[in-house]
Amino acid sequence: MDKYALPLVCLCFTFLPKTSAQIAAGSTYHLVGGEKNVQLAVFAPNAGSYDLKRDSIDFDGDGKHDALFIAEAAWVPDYVGGSASIEALHPGFELMMDSSDFVRPLMAGDSINATPKWSVSSHPGNMYTSAFIAHFWGFSGQMQQYGNWTPPTSTAFVGFRIVTAQQDTLYGWFRVTASANANFPSASLSVNGLWAIEHDPSQKPWVKTFKTPQKDVYCPGHYVIFEANTAGAEQIAWHFWDGMSDTAATVIKVLPDSTVTAIFEATNQNGTTTVTQNLEVSPLKLTAPDIVLDCAHPNGTLTAETNILAEICWVVVSDTSCNPIPPTINFPGPITVFAEDNYGCIVTEQVEVLLDANTPIVFIEYDEPNHLLIAYSNTPNVTFSWVSPHWPILNDSVFISQSGTYTVVVTAPNGCTSSASITVVITSTDEPPLERVRVQPNPASDFLQIENRLFSDLSLKIFDAAGHLKMANGTVLGDSVARLDIEFLPAGLYLLIGCDIGGKPLFFKKFLKQ
Repeated sequence: MDKYALPLVCLCFTFLPKTSAQIAAGSTYHLVGGEKNVQLAVFAPNAGSYDLKRDSIDFDGDGKHDALFIAEAAWVPDYVGGSASIEALHPGFELMMDSSDFVRPLMAGDSINATPKWSVSSHPGNMYTSAFIAHFWGFSGQMQQYGNWTPPTSTAFVGFRIVTAQQDTLYGWFRVTASANANFPSASLSVNGLWAIEHDPSQKPWVKTFKTPQKDVYCPGHYVIFEANTAGAEQIAWHFWDGMSDTAATVIKVLPDSTVTAIFEATNQNGTTTVTQNLEVSPLKLTAPDIVLDCAHPNGTLTAETNILAEICWVVVSDTSCNPIPPTINFPGPITVFAEDNYGCIVTEQVEVLLDANTPIVFIEYDEPNHLLIAYSNTPNVTFSWVSPHWPILNDSVFISQSGTYTVVVTAPNGCTSSASITVVITSTDEPPLERVRVQPNPASDFLQIENRLFSDLSLKIFDAAGHLKMANGTVLGDSVARLDIEFLPAGLYLLIGCDIGGKPLFFKKFLKQ
């Protein structure tokens, strides 16, 4: 990051003129803590190579970076080695210096604002740059080394002060680890992520909040640690989305399945500082319906969908398959399906694969006076098909005119079938209804003549060979002859059914339409 990068930490308060107390390096008592990980490592392994890295820090949170950290390594004719240095980015930022005008290394407990020696910049175009450590072979072939960060002081504290827009002087410290090597052209610079600066007690509390882990989008059910650092606060409180409040600085919460807000408040006699943390929670939802296998559908394809973009995976026995093709199943049992979105959030569902293989029960009764076979089943919504006559009759009853064995096949809605057979010996001399209704001509082209020698009226229906109803409004009176128009029918084989006034079939007759 260069010096124009946005600051990581923003301290939103105003400093008023005051007289600063003594500050000790490494101490955080009455100081505002901040964090910024500056890690710079450079290396120039070959002749002609050059490496440079930079990063910057806004120490007082005013939106303006105060210091630029630089690590440099080179292998060029007049410079073989490396350096780690710091540059003041505006005249209001100054460093504690030693008598040789190098940054002064401080040990923990050293006083910061007692020294009279500070770096000075005359105007914004004349920034002050100083090396923590420089170690290189120069043009003359002589080893050059300067700076205070040589062993054993490669890690030390640095004191700084900032003159604010209100002409207030703030003091603080940060810790630096720096090294440079001329024989292995390289350098490294580390600001260990912790620094501290004075806070003006005449202002509202200073607050900085953290959440762990730090994510753009969280997952429902995950734990989040909320932490707050404050300075100048007399009372603190967290207020959470579920209506609960907590006065501890560190609180652990479990996230719900929707985006939530956590509010932290710090109060003193000068007012209240409020920090709001919005946590976006993944809205991922997974829908995976159960499926039913049956005789008509022995295989089933699993289906699932999500409300946002996500990868869907199926766990079948010991195999896992993912988008885009769901697996086909031919056995019952639970199947696990899970979806993972782009944020790593996972939702899991159990899909039940059910099996419906129940076969229908069927039996046949014989109405001997009427020469009528009637099939019964206790399974709802079954279909019947008599397969023994030359014409397949799709009805629960059928008239017969001769002795023999008759079979009916029953199909349930699940596609499962069963059959029953009956052997009939006709001993009655009565003419069966089938023979008392005559249909001619057969084959026919434009009409059928129907002679009804029964005493009951008949309603007539015509079905095609596939069992589709083609006509349902024909009638013939009892003991009469009627003419039925069939000119509208396409050529083919048909079944004519005559029913009594109650809808009970009394005769069946197949005919051919030319």
